[in-house]
This record gives sequence, C-alpha cells and structure tokens, in this order.
Amino acid sequence: MLIYKDFEFDSAHCLRNKDLDATDNIAKFGKCFQTHGHRYKLRVGLKGPTDPETGMVFNFTKLKEIVERNVIDKVDHEFLNSLPMFENLIPTAENMLDTFWGILDKIFKEKDIELYELVLWETPTSFARRTG
Repeated sequence: MLIYKDFEFDSAHCLRNKDLDATDNIAKFGKCFQTHGHRYKLRVGLKGPTDPETGMVFNFTKLKEIVERNVIDKVDHEFLNSLPMFENLIPTAENMLDTFWGILDKIFKEKDIELYELVLWETPTSFARRTG
C-alpha cells in the first residue's frame, strides 16, 4: 500500500556554481542565476502493509509532524543557498530532493516504514521525482 501527503513551503534561491564566474553561471542557469523565489510543493510517499490493528500504513498526523519538523520548518521562508544543508550544493530541485531523502529516509527506516517517493514541484509545471 502507498500513502501520500503533500506539503507547501516558500523559499528563495539562486542557481550558482561557486567555481564559475558570473558569465559562465549565466550561460548555464540563465535568469535563475539571480535570486528568486518559489512556492514549492513537496509530496511524500510511504510504502508498507496496512496494520490490521489500526487500518493504517502510517498515521498521517505523525507523517505531517515528522516532515514539518525535519524539512519544512528548516526551509520555509528561507534563502536556501545560506542553509547548512545546501552549503556545498546548488539548491536545484534535484539536490533538494536528494537532501530531503537523506533526512527522511533515516527517520522512517527507524520506524520500520519505507520512504517510497518524494516529488518536488518548483512551479506548477516543473518538478523532480525521487524514488528509493
């Protein structure tokens, strides 16, 4: 069984490679080289059996608490480039998903539940998806 919960957060970032000069960064990232913001949508998918005692794979309230405490509260209304989790990464949707996966996968493994999928929308039409 798969269960999903969606989250939203607002953050700003700029796509810049510290090893490149401004001309090369603009050539690679276009106008995203400049600081700008997004209303992100994060979808978290868990996989597991339905517990016969509760009828749930995982409690949605606990899922919300875990994701908000460990991811959303850390990135909401922040400049992503300045956060320790992105200190050595360009905060692209792909790198954000890898970072979030590393945080959440460990937590859910400790609870004997499989983190199955993360999807991050940067805009309503642009998103990245990560599975195990």
